[in-house]
Amino acid sequence: MRKKLANQLLDIIERRDLIKEQGTLNHRKELGQKISTVFDMARDELVNTHPGSEEILAWGKMKGYINKRLVELIKQANLQLFPVKSP
Repeated sequence: MRKKLANQLLDIIERRDLIKEQGTLNHRKELGQKISTVFDMARDELVNTHPGSEEILAWGKMKGYINKRLVELIKQANLQLFPVKSP
């Protein structure tokens, strides 16, 4: 159930382009705040369509499932702060 909701959260984030909607980062330090903001927006939308999922969608419980992917997406959208290292 948790994994299914995590995938739905990521779908909302990518479909609505929430990362770009929130603008680019000015500093690498803003990464944590951006993750929380994007997560909260996607969670609110998912809770509206899936009543009763609020508890499962608490950030602490979902963090392990979604954090790594969110970090990847935000870094891709902010290449000026997180340049891709060539081998």
